[in-house]
Parts: sequence; C-alpha cells; structure tokens
Amino acid sequence: MDSTLDKKLLGFRQIAQEKLRNILYSIPLEKDLVIEPALIKPLEHVVGASWLRKNGIDKIYKFDPKNPPPKRKQFLYFLSANLLQFKSALDQISSFQSQTSSSLMVAEADRTGHGQYHVVMFPLVLASFEQLLEEEGLYGSVQLYSFQWDFIALDQGLLSLELPNVFGDVFVREDRSMLGSIAQSLRVFNMVAGRPNMVFTLGENSEKVFQMMQRIDAGKKVKSGAGKEVPDFSTMLIVDRDRDYPSCLLTPVVYSGLLLEIHKFVSGSLTIESSGNKIKSGKLAILQKDEPQKSKQESTNLRMNATQDVIYQENR
Repeated sequence: MDSTLDKKLLGFRQIAQEKLRNILYSIPLEKDLVIEPALIKPLEHVVGASWLRKNGIDKIYKFDPKNPPPKRKQFLYFLSANLLQFKSALDQISSFQSQTSSSLMVAEADRTGHGQYHVVMFPLVLASFEQLLEEEGLYGSVQLYSFQWDFIALDQGLLSLELPNVFGDVFVREDRSMLGSIAQSLRVFNMVAGRPNMVFTLGENSEKVFQMMQRIDAGKKVKSGAGKEVPDFSTMLIVDRDRDYPSCLLTPVVYSGLLLEIHKFVSGSLTIESSGNKIKSGKLAILQKDEPQKSKQESTNLRMNATQDVIYQENR
C-alpha cells in the first residue's frame, strides 16, 4: 500500500480526535475520566493521556462497578453501549448524589451550566438509556453523549472498527441497533478514501448496512467534480460473520493464530503473561514442563506490526 494512502487513512484518527474534542469542550472546567477497561486499548490508538489532560481531563480512573472512584469534581464516564454497564454507572452517580446536598448540586449546575455527571456512550446512545435515566430519577442531572472513533489503524493497511460485543449483539441476540453506527463509519470511510465503484454484500445484516448507507447519503448533493475523483479502493465487500464461521472456529495453524491461542490480543496489542497464559493454566497441553517457581513478574505488552515482523506479516 502506497504511503499517500497510508497518510490518508490516518485521517480517521484526526476525525475521531476532533469529535472527542468537541465533547470535552462542551463540558466546562476540569473533569475526571472514568473509562471502561475494555475501551482503554482502542482509545490509546486515538488519543494519549497527555492529549486528554490538555483538553480538560484531570484524573483518569478505570470503571469498576464495585469500587467507585473518589468524588473530587465533575465525572465523565466513557462506557460501551451496554445497558448493564450503564446501570452500574447510574448506581454510582446516585450514591455520589446521596452524599452531596441538593443545594450544592444546584449551585454547581448554575455555575457550570451543566450537571456534574456526564456519560459518553460508545458508539451511540440508545433510547433505552434515556428511558433508564428517567426511571432512575437522574434525567437532567446526567448528560449523555455519543462517540464513535470509526476506524482504527492497527497496522499497515489494517483497519478495525473495534466495536465490543458486536458479534454477540447482532448474531446471537439478534439486536441490530449497532448496524446504524457501522453504516455511519463506512460512510466516513467513503468520504476519506472515495466511494468504491462496486459494493458487494453477503448476508442479511450486510445488506441492511448497505441500505442504511444509501439512506444516509440520500438527499445529499455531490459537489461538482467530486464524482470524477478516482477512489482509492475500487470494490467494497461487506460479509456477515455468520457466513464465515470457519475463519474463527477452525483450529489456527499459522503463527499469528497460535499466538492468539496462548496470549491475550486486544486492539493490535499482545499481552504476554509469564504465569497466566493458557499453557501455564493447562488449557493448552503443549510444551508443558515443571519449572521452579519464580518471583511474580509484570505483564509485558507487545505491539504486533507487520513492518517489523515478517512472519506475522505473511500469516496475518
């Protein structure tokens, strides 16, 4: 893939940064970020801790339903679109409010123009979240925002939406509420790389995503000359995951597949644990041998990159 296209695909990160900056700037004064652990690795591909602090974030905490962070100032929760996670966050907020007098809460809201609690839902805010907010008596006290980083560049020529639980939601529970977010991201892809000449779909959900893309584009006028630009990709193929089960169910025999069997792999980052991998725990009965007990070692993160690992590039 040529360097010009690689630079163009980095535009997804700039778009995501701008969307997140707009959310942070809409909330005055400093705030503490409480982020769901599963979203930390993907967010690191978009912004770093220094970027967050420059844009109004003071302290950063991992979200733990059973262990709320200390109440210091405004809270900004960053959670995936999961109703149970959202309910746990609202329980924490209710607990904070019970410890704060109503007069102080009103004074703070008057001073900032907002409440003290803000929740960013990834990738979108569903109607059920607003309904739960009203049922919990927190409507007006908690502000909801939606944020989607669209595509994340994990490696050279490798993009990922990094949507948590999308397989279970769409193909197991048949909850298709996330398809609209996927369609929006693919539309952004067309804006960055150009609209492909041909689009093929395989599966019911893929067809629905394509139809959503068409409805979003319907009524939008194309600028003069824009239609004559040559797209970077001539063809787009959208395939339902349930039409491609062998790729995820068959025993992996390539180098990268065996790594995933042994170690944890999240957002292009491989976590190597010396004492907690599947071989040590007995889940994979290969290469096992008795070893003397060693002192506890911290986990090591290894970034998988095709430009540095030829074997990984060939078997990715």
